[in-house]
Amino acid sequence: MVKLLFHHSGYHEWYQMAKKFKGVRFDGKVMDKKDYHHLIDNFRTNGILDIFVLKQIFDHESAFGYNVAMEVLQAFFLVHGPVDSHPRPQFILPYFSPELKDDSYKKADDRLQLRVEILFKGLALPRYVHQLLTVAMFNTLNDAEEKYYKWSYANGATIEHGECSFHLVHDFKKHSLILQVTTPVSQVSQSWKKLAITCKKVVCCAKKCGKATRPEVNLFCCHCIYVRAEEPGYQLMKDWAYFNEDEIDYVRTKSYTQAKCFKENNKEGNLDVPLPLLEPCKELNENHVKQLMEYLERLNVFHQSVKVKQAQLQLYKLQERPPYYHGASHIYEAMHSPDVRQLFNQSDRVYQMSQPCRGRCLIINNYNFDPPRLGSDVDMQNIENVFTALSFDCTPHQDLTAQEMKDAIHRETQDEEHGCYGMFVLVIMTHGDQSTVCGIDGISVQRKEILDLLSNFKFTKMAGRPKLVVIQACSGVSEDRMNQPLLHDNRIDARAENGGELLQPEDEGLEPGDLPPPLIPLPGEIPSYQGIYLLNSSAPGFVSYRHPNFGSFFIRATVSTLYKHSCHKHVEDLSKQIQHKINKQREKYQQRGIRVGSQLVTYSNWLEPSKTLYLFSGFNPSM
Repeated sequence: MVKLLFHHSGYHEWYQMAKKFKGVRFDGKVMDKKDYHHLIDNFRTNGILDIFVLKQIFDHESAFGYNVAMEVLQAFFLVHGPVDSHPRPQFILPYFSPELKDDSYKKADDRLQLRVEILFKGLALPRYVHQLLTVAMFNTLNDAEEKYYKWSYANGATIEHGECSFHLVHDFKKHSLILQVTTPVSQVSQSWKKLAITCKKVVCCAKKCGKATRPEVNLFCCHCIYVRAEEPGYQLMKDWAYFNEDEIDYVRTKSYTQAKCFKENNKEGNLDVPLPLLEPCKELNENHVKQLMEYLERLNVFHQSVKVKQAQLQLYKLQERPPYYHGASHIYEAMHSPDVRQLFNQSDRVYQMSQPCRGRCLIINNYNFDPPRLGSDVDMQNIENVFTALSFDCTPHQDLTAQEMKDAIHRETQDEEHGCYGMFVLVIMTHGDQSTVCGIDGISVQRKEILDLLSNFKFTKMAGRPKLVVIQACSGVSEDRMNQPLLHDNRIDARAENGGELLQPEDEGLEPGDLPPPLIPLPGEIPSYQGIYLLNSSAPGFVSYRHPNFGSFFIRATVSTLYKHSCHKHVEDLSKQIQHKINKQREKYQQRGIRVGSQLVTYSNWLEPSKTLYLFSGFNPSM
C-alpha cells in the first residue's frame, strides 16, 4: 500500500489497479474508469489524493477497514488532512511528493509579491507539524464557490486562483517557512487580507501543536522585492501577526498614506513608499490603485536605468580583462568537499577518474582561412590551459587539412598509452556546416567519420570509457535574430564561424542535421558509440559567433565553466551552464547596441545511462 502511494515509482501498480477498476457508486455519483484515471493523474501531478482513490487503495491493498487504515497512516505521519475541497475531502502525502527545489516562486514579472517569513524559535517543530501547517494553508484559502488549483510538495504547497498565486515553502534546516502571495496591483488589498488570515492560521496552528515554540513573523518590504533587491528589507511584525485566535477583523484601516521603506540604509530605501507596499491595507478605491500603478511604473523606469549603468560598468571591466585564463587553484580547493568525495565513492554510478593523468586532450584549431579565423588563437590557448589544469596531457595541432585531421585522430586512437587513461577529449575549432567540419584546404570531413574513428570498434583502448568531443564550428548559415533590433557597432565585429558562406560537404553522406546511427553490436559487445559525449557550439542550421579579440562565445563559456564548476557538476549540467554563460554574453553585447543572434548549444549523450561523468580534477581518492 505504501509503495502504491509513492506515485513516482508506482506507475505500473497504478496502471494495473486502474485496469481492474469497475464503475461504482460513491457519494451519490457513479464513478467510471475515466473519472478514476482523472483522479489518479491529478494525484501523480499535484500530490493531492482524493478520498475516493484512498478508499479504493484500502479496499484492494489493506486488510483493515478505512478508518483503521487511515489511523495507521496518520499515526506514522504519512497522510495529512483532510484538505477541505469541493466536492470531496482530499489528502496530502508529503513523503511521496517531489520537492520544490528552486526559488522560482520568488521571481515575478510586473506583479507584486507580498512575503512573510515565520521563524520557529525555542523548541524546533517536528517535520510532521510543518505538514499540518500546509494543511492549514489549504483549508484557509479553500473556497467551494471559487476554483483553486492546488499543488502539494514534500516541502511546501502552491495554490493558484486567477492571477494570484499563493506559496508556502518550508525550510526544515532553518526551522522556518515562507508565505508569499504574487498578485496584480489591482488586487493588492484582497491579497494582503488573505495573506494575513493565512499567517494567523499558521501561527495559531504552530502554537497549538508546539507548546514550546515561539513563532516570530518577519514582513518583507514589497517595494524592495519589486525592484529585485538582492537582500529585501524586512521588519518584525509586532501587531497584526500576533492576536487571539478569535480575532478576525485585524487588518489595518490605513489606505494610501506614505511610509519609509524598511531598508533605510539603501539610497532607494529613503524614498517615501505607498503604504500598500509595506503592510495590509483596506480596500483601495480606483484613484488609489491608479496612483499606486503610476508609482510602480516610475520606480521600474528608475531601477532599469540603474541596472543599465551597472551593466555598462561590468562590460567595461570585461573588456579590460586579459583574454587568457590562467591558474586553477580554486578547482582543487573544492575537491576536498565531503559531498564530492562521497559521490566519487559510488563507483557503480560514476565514471572512475582517479588516474594521476586524467587522459589525453587532442586540440585541432584551423586558423588560416581566407579571411583568417581571428580570435581562434585565443580559444586554442584557453582550451589548452584549462585542460592542462584539469590534469590532461594536451596535444595541440594548428592548420590541418581534411586528411591531416583524420590522420591525427586515427594516430591518437592507436596510441598504446590510452590503456592507462580515464578518458579522452577531442576539441575541433574550424568552419563547418550541419554535417561536416572543414580543413584549411577547403575539403570537408563528415562529422560521422570523426565519431566512427572514436567508436569502441576502432578506439579499442578506450572502449567503454568516456570520450568528450567538443566542436566549435557553424552548423549552417542562419542567424537566430527573432525580435532583435537592427543595431550596429563598428568597434566590435561579432562574426559568424563560417565567414558568411555555406561550406558544402565533400560527398553526400548523412542528410544535414541527422545524427549517425550507432552500429548494432554483437552479443556481449559494447555498443559502438557508448561512452561518447558530443558537444556542439550551435544548433543544426545556425551559426556560431566569434569575437576577433577574445575568441568564440562557446569556447569562452566552456573554459569559464570548466574552471568554476568541473569539480562538482557532471557534464550534462556543465553543458547547461555553458548555455547560460553564452546567453549572458549575448545580453551584454545587446545592451551595448551590438546585433548578435541567439546561439543554442546542443549535445548528444551516449554515455552509459546508469553513470554520470565528473572530471574530478585534482581529486585523489586516497586523501
